[in-house]
Amino acid sequence: MTKLCWAAVAALCCFVSPVWASADDQAGVEGARVEEERLLGSAGEQTPTKNHLPFTRRLRVTGAIDGPLAQSAARAGLPATAVLEMVRAFRAAVDLDEDLMNGDSFTVSYRQEYTLEGHPIGAAQVMWATLSTAARGMLSVHRFRAGRARQEKLWLANGEAAVPAGMRWPLDEINVSSGFGLRSDPIARPVAIAAKPVATSARGRNNKTASGGPVRPGPIVRRALLMHQGVDFAAESGTPIHAAAAGTVTGARQNGGYGNWIEINHDDGLKTVYGHLSAFAPDLIEGAWVERGQLIGFVGSTGRSTGPHLHFELHHNGVPTNPVVHPAVRRLQMRGGDLARFRRLVTKDLEEARQECDACGNP
Repeated sequence: MTKLCWAAVAALCCFVSPVWASADDQAGVEGARVEEERLLGSAGEQTPTKNHLPFTRRLRVTGAIDGPLAQSAARAGLPATAVLEMVRAFRAAVDLDEDLMNGDSFTVSYRQEYTLEGHPIGAAQVMWATLSTAARGMLSVHRFRAGRARQEKLWLANGEAAVPAGMRWPLDEINVSSGFGLRSDPIARPVAIAAKPVATSARGRNNKTASGGPVRPGPIVRRALLMHQGVDFAAESGTPIHAAAAGTVTGARQNGGYGNWIEINHDDGLKTVYGHLSAFAPDLIEGAWVERGQLIGFVGSTGRSTGPHLHFELHHNGVPTNPVVHPAVRRLQMRGGDLARFRRLVTKDLEEARQECDACGNP
């Protein structure tokens, strides 16, 4: 056998029997085998990653209010992340401190991922939830992906986003008595302007008085127009006024036609103004920080006012804007095809809620 053949045999033997290899080579081979088994599993394992494959379950929890909503839901077994999500969603539509009473009830459908061993992983997500209250009737929220949004969100059953608007209204009950824009001055005395005589036409018998002279109409009464830079909310004197959002009080004093006046600077270039107050909240001073919803004063009729009401202004980057339509005050509203699909989802979810209620024997 030639030297070349002996070399080939030796190489083959080294490949088949790694015992002939060096210690370093054996360590390398063993390390590769361990890594291979870690990634792919050993030959003796039929399902190497079986216990780590997740699956998702849909679960429902029903309970009664006994104290705060969050505590009641947690006692009923709702996971912490779903409790937080539900409370945030319902807070957009109802005052959870004032409108909920012991004995009110809730039902929550949520999804949760588990390992095959039954261990929960990831965050539980609310799919839909209902809140039955004596004060406000039944409210519900539903998870839905609108338009081209990347993520699903919770929406109120009427198609409004289930997140609080950036600003709240300054009164608990809103009754708009005068809108934003040009209007006649309600206080300035009207101006009488003499009208020109009506010209006599060729057939002008009807344009003449009994004495034969031209008809002279009475004076035209006109009121001065002014730009109303806010909206007026009718309310009884003494009605509490709340800060529309958190911010710094930059004015709290008597201010000409505004009467008792408050100005608050907020984030994102927003500023709110409150006029005609009967009184300020105790300890409210310029430079103070106020939270959203904090009491700042009381409705009155001070300054240039015809009766008790709150004059409310919203300025954006120094420019007065209509608060009724500004995005900071209004929640996002679903429309069009999204709203139609969402309504079908709401119907399905509420039917599930009704069946859950029947199964529990609730009225």
